[in-house]
Amino acid sequence: MIYKVFIDSDIFLDILLAREPHFDSSLQMLLLRKDHQIELYTSPSIIINTNYIAQKQDNRANAVKGVAEILKFVEIIESSKKILMKCFAFNYTDVEDAIQYFTAVQNGSLDYYITRNIKHFKFKNMDLPVLTPSQFLNLIK
Repeated sequence: MIYKVFIDSDIFLDILLAREPHFDSSLQMLLLRKDHQIELYTSPSIIINTNYIAQKQDNRANAVKGVAEILKFVEIIESSKKILMKCFAFNYTDVEDAIQYFTAVQNGSLDYYITRNIKHFKFKNMDLPVLTPSQFLNLIK
C-alpha cells in the first residue's frame, strides 16, 4: 500500500538545516517518497515558510536550492477561503497549524498528517491521524 501523507514545515526544516536529533527520521520521509513507497503532499504556505526560515538560519542560496529539491518530491495542495474563514472563526490556539491541517483534510485522500509539533493538533473530530515522522516510520515497518 502506498500511503499519502501531508508534510509540515518542521520536517522539511529538519532536512534542510540538518537539525538533530530529527534529521534522520525526517529524511526517511523523503527517501520513502523517492523509493515510491509513499506520496508526499504539502501546501504553498509551508513551502514559503520553509524557505523563509531556512534562509534566516542558513543562507539564501542553500535554502532556495534545498526547497527546489524538495519540490521535486511533493505535490501541492491549495487551501480555500472556506478553510481560512473556519480557522479564524474558531480562534484556534495556532491558526496556522489549523489551516494546514484542514487543508490536508479537505483533500479527502490523505492517510496521515506528519509533523513533529503534534501538541497543536488536538481538534475535535480528527479526520486525519497526526503522527511524528518516527511514529509513522514505526507504523509502516
